[in-house]
Amino acid sequence: MYIAEKKKKENIAEYILYLFQIEDLIRSQKFSEDNIRKNIVNQYPVEDLEKEKILHWYLNFAEMMKREHIEESGHMQFVTNQMNDLFEFHTLIVKSNKYPEYHKTYMDIQSILVEIASKMGDQAINEIQVCFSFLYGVVLLKLQKKEISEDTYNVSKQVSSLLGKISLLYNKNQEEELDIY
Repeated sequence: MYIAEKKKKENIAEYILYLFQIEDLIRSQKFSEDNIRKNIVNQYPVEDLEKEKILHWYLNFAEMMKREHIEESGHMQFVTNQMNDLFEFHTLIVKSNKYPEYHKTYMDIQSILVEIASKMGDQAINEIQVCFSFLYGVVLLKLQKKEISEDTYNVSKQVSSLLGKISLLYNKNQEEELDIY
């Protein structure tokens, strides 16, 4: 709850990846209030009143996931909307000639994104979603302590760089509208 709020203000890409983790964390607890309380909320070093607020946040999140029928896989609509907003912003920045560093970073990785998207099939909605899906897959491999090839590691650094740069521009645009045109 607190981490999500902080990440949303500071780095939209980290926020989205964090929400992916929350979705999977809730799935791992089988949407059970008891499991969520015992295995997640009780781990927070806060007073009981705060724990109840945190529990309520997780349970609301779980309820939204159930309503959207994504108990097994997928992302909540508001998470998808965040990625789509970031993609629209990315498209504007790429078309603009005012951010050459971002444009170069994107052009350096564009063919790799196309290749990743082709492997994803129908799940590849847009380039930004491809970036998030790829990076989250790498995160899951690390959590499972599986080996990550040097190529995958290098691509993950490039994807992270692209998302980091678009996040900085996106957050700056939220604070003060950037001159894109």
